[in-house]
Amino acid sequence: RTVVFLGTGVANYVDPDAGDALGIAVRNVAGYGDRSIAEHAFALLMAGARGLAQMDREIRGGTWRSFEGIELAGKTLGIVGTGAVGAELCRMASGFGMNCLAWNRSGVDPTLPCREVPLEQLFREADAISLHIAYAEETHEMIGAPLLQSVRPGAILVNTARGGVVDDAALVTALTDGPLGHAALDVFTEEPLDTSSPLSRLENVTLAAHAAWKTPDAADRLMRSGLEILQHDIQAL
Repeated sequence: RTVVFLGTGVANYVDPDAGDALGIAVRNVAGYGDRSIAEHAFALLMAGARGLAQMDREIRGGTWRSFEGIELAGKTLGIVGTGAVGAELCRMASGFGMNCLAWNRSGVDPTLPCREVPLEQLFREADAISLHIAYAEETHEMIGAPLLQSVRPGAILVNTARGGVVDDAALVTALTDGPLGHAALDVFTEEPLDTSSPLSRLENVTLAAHAAWKTPDAADRLMRSGLEILQHDIQAL
């Protein structure tokens, strides 16, 4: 009677239309990882700002070299997508002393501590940009060369959304020839990321293995919410 997908990307695994045709309710679980993902995005931002991944690699390889990092207080963070995760990050970054710009396809909640601006302006003015938009046909590679080439020199790009929202070729060009200073990525167009990918070889890229939601707290919320949905559907029969 009911299929409960433990996550948000249900359509990637279960066909809801086929379920409707067979009288089977197809459910998903939302909101369980909002805080965990936002914290992961902020951790990637901080790692990129201080070159932590590269310093770690160099020390393990026998090179002792201290990097000059970026102090985030007073800097501007651009948040692309202010759904639950983007909104959580906005509050977090504001509490950390950052100024936030935001863009959202359906408008930005006026109670958030940020200033709503057009997407092009956000990319031009932000010192760091964090992506929190869903992947769909209309968002496929929407972060392309025009936006990436318009950023401030040395800007940081964080992506914990989906790899497909970014044009990989344009991203590599912006990282190798400027103006983008660093990319901190948790998601990729193809996963796992192939070792032949230029992104795996660039020093100014911090990589994570699609792990933003993976905390015991989020896993507990996921299972509890999934069971509650299932129980509700069973009681409704």
